[in-house]
Amino acid sequence: MVAAGVDDVLLTNEVVGADKVCRFAAAAAAAASSGGVVGVLVDDLSQIATLDAALTDPVDVYVEVDVGQRRCGVAPAGAAPLAEAVAAAKHLRFAGAHCYHGLIQHVPTDEARRAAVDAVVAEVRATRAALEAVGLPPPVVTGGGTGTMCLDVASGVYDEVQPGSFCLMDGQYLALDRAADEPTFERSLHVLSTVLSRPVAERAVCDAGSKAVDLSGGLPVVEGGRAYRPGGDEHGVVDLAEGDKLAVGDKVRVSPAHCDPTTNMHDFWVLHRRGIVEAVVPVDARGPGL
Repeated sequence: MVAAGVDDVLLTNEVVGADKVCRFAAAAAAAASSGGVVGVLVDDLSQIATLDAALTDPVDVYVEVDVGQRRCGVAPAGAAPLAEAVAAAKHLRFAGAHCYHGLIQHVPTDEARRAAVDAVVAEVRATRAALEAVGLPPPVVTGGGTGTMCLDVASGVYDEVQPGSFCLMDGQYLALDRAADEPTFERSLHVLSTVLSRPVAERAVCDAGSKAVDLSGGLPVVEGGRAYRPGGDEHGVVDLAEGDKLAVGDKVRVSPAHCDPTTNMHDFWVLHRRGIVEAVVPVDARGPGL
């Protein structure tokens, strides 16, 4: 992203390991040379010491707080000691707190999602209080996502909200029960697949298997409302209704349940408008993230 000219990047994870720290330091230096900034998360004193020793240009550091997901992050009361250590470091700037809960983004009903956000908001308020108590009010509290963004904004506890999937959308987000006054987004991400086989009238097989579309977040759907079943690494089984004219060689759009890992499987975006290709753009950042 820095190489592409993005001048304000927040890496929403901890950076651990000499090779990763070296790459992060290079990105931070490149951003600083053009007036940009790169941010990173910490949830351990050792990460702070390692980053400070590796960097020559100041970077923004956010303390990651566990607001209920039980993944990375310290408890709200543990944010203050880390913030103090960041503020005392030579090459680090205390930029705020990262208070993200990914699992609640897909809570299916509006009522249950509101209750989940309320629980997160209480943790965020406790985080702010802990930081203010040591004289380090967070410049930015960031969190939230596509599934909860309107509730996040309305809560008033965030300075920045992080919706991302809205620009592509997927089956998980489209299935959410949303309040009538919330904005809606259309699906724009599809995998173009070819029908390889029509062995019987009620079944076709396409070439979009688990190497082409993510299956961990649920099953995709096939153009025309057809049901998809996993057929292995290279195959997807498409259930057909009586009279369906789908034939060998036909192209069908397979629409994923989860956009993030599906995008990560592919080398290029094919951007089209009404079926006419306008650009082919590399997915530069794809990979395992290791």
